Amino acid sequence: MIADSSCYVASDEFMSFALCDALAVLQIARVYERSSAQFILSCSLENGWLHTTITNQSGKVFKHTEKIDYTAELRRKTVKSAVKLLMNNYITSLDKWGILRGVRPTKLAAALIKQHGITGAARILAQDCLLNEQSLELLLEVTQNESAYLRQLQLDRNAAVVYIGVPFCPTRCSYCSFTSFPVPDNNVIQEYVQAVYSELETVAKIVRQVGKKIVSLYIGGGTPVSLPVRYFAALLQSVREWFPDVAEFTVECGRPELITSAVLAALNAATVSRICINPQSLNDQTLARIGRTHSAKSVYDAFKLTRENFRGAINMDTIAGLSGETVAEFADTLDNVIALQPENITVHSLALKRGSALSTAGTLTERKPVEQMLRYAYSMCKKHDYSPYYLYRQKNSIGENVGYCLSDCQCLYNIMIIEEQHAVFGIGPGAATKAVFDKDLKSVYNPKDYQVYIAHVNEYNLKKQRLFEQM
Repeated sequence: MIADSSCYVASDEFMSFALCDALAVLQIARVYERSSAQFILSCSLENGWLHTTITNQSGKVFKHTEKIDYTAELRRKTVKSAVKLLMNNYITSLDKWGILRGVRPTKLAAALIKQHGITGAARILAQDCLLNEQSLELLLEVTQNESAYLRQLQLDRNAAVVYIGVPFCPTRCSYCSFTSFPVPDNNVIQEYVQAVYSELETVAKIVRQVGKKIVSLYIGGGTPVSLPVRYFAALLQSVREWFPDVAEFTVECGRPELITSAVLAALNAATVSRICINPQSLNDQTLARIGRTHSAKSVYDAFKLTRENFRGAINMDTIAGLSGETVAEFADTLDNVIALQPENITVHSLALKRGSALSTAGTLTERKPVEQMLRYAYSMCKKHDYSPYYLYRQKNSIGENVGYCLSDCQCLYNIMIIEEQHAVFGIGPGAATKAVFDKDLKSVYNPKDYQVYIAHVNEYNLKKQRLFEQM
């Protein structure tokens, strides 16, 4: 698209939302003065026909007309019609995900498969959502794998998950925008842990009162193992005491240089079933550029130590599109991760969010190399019997994030967070608690700043209780 293109939207409120989605898909600026716009975009619905028009500065009009059979299709068809009209008349290109901008494309795909079958869903995703062939193949495969696993488990609506956030890291990576702070002194850590204990007690009480069944626990961050070992072990034990029967318990260990025999002993003592060792890259130059303090060798050492001493499964994260990294270097990382045979491999596409150093610098690997990396990951993981089982997208990301697993090694927590059909109890700074009411989702978010969180934990405990009292 021409870099300085600008558009004025001239439609009613509902149609305007859809037209603005089309502009966002193509990264066209919306302006609020007709006189300053390069063109005017409008649409209307008359007797079941959707009319979309572009009027340029010289008054020339371009039109697209499409039949609307179902009201439920209107927004999607409006976005699609506007995108196609803009692409036919302006210099532009379309992302491989077409008009889909949401975090959870599998939710749409699952709904379409349920309503139209796999063939009908594929047609709608290709023709109406404008997905390219590779994205369509991946989306349908993940959606079917995810659905098959959930059918196998036969979860009822009372199934729920618990997330505990530890917002501390030894250093901050250049791409990071998560809730993350330097590790404070032990007095503050103790206050943080006590606040988490308070939330754990509250959540356990709510779970009993509303008849929920916790089926997965997840401790993330930040870097949970950046806590001193005695606090880390005590936190694990407290989680396990409140939820003794939950089989799936994942802990993000993250930084390989922090994984020690004492950490692994604490994980085993709490019967943790899955941990994450996240190299992101196995190229030492890349690791230095992004602010990681470990080396590729420390990843291999941590993996070996974990395999020999930890009784659960291992996930390893990689990132496609890290600053300065070539396709060949990414491929080398992935090949070496696959050779280690972790039960899970997660391939992220770099997303630059507000708050990350890279976002401030404006550094992002070009689209084509990242897409090559992601295609390589898909083909190699499949070749080595890793199936894609969950997928999500992020704003300001070229591609997608995909979780791959060996047979029967799915992480239920990841799937439930994506499909949003069950309650989520969030504990710790920045954590979200979500309650599902029929088709509605209501949420309570803890404050991101750990000092604010500690000071107001009782207030947020009360908010959680009130949220679930509505059920």
